[in-house]
Amino acid sequence: LQNTASGVYVAVPGGSWNSAGGFYAVIGGGQSNTASTLAMHATIAGGFENAVFGAQSFVGGGEANMAEGDASTVSGGSSNMAIGQWSFVGGGTANAANAVASTACGGSFNAAQGYASVVGGGL
Repeated sequence: LQNTASGVYVAVPGGSWNSAGGFYAVIGGGQSNTASTLAMHATIAGGFENAVFGAQSFVGGGEANMAEGDASTVSGGSSNMAIGQWSFVGGGTANAANAVASTACGGSFNAAQGYASVVGGGL
């Protein structure tokens, strides 16, 4: 049930096996979530096996989601990736926002690949 807070001014107030390494990173709870050392000012609210790598990135919850781009967001769902800077994935399963300012709203197996592109959902 061990949580690790190894960065400067980080908080891991709940959950188990969570690890926060970036400056001012927060993991609210859940299990096996990771805020990397590059994830400054990043947050994981909860969930299972979620990860943030980008500065000021956010994962709300769900399972196996990843916010890699700076200022990127994955609200929830499972196996979603926000890779581009300022990218957003609303939820669903296996969606990706790969480009800068791209959005995948939800559904399954969708990818927003171009600059400022939007995929509304599907499947």
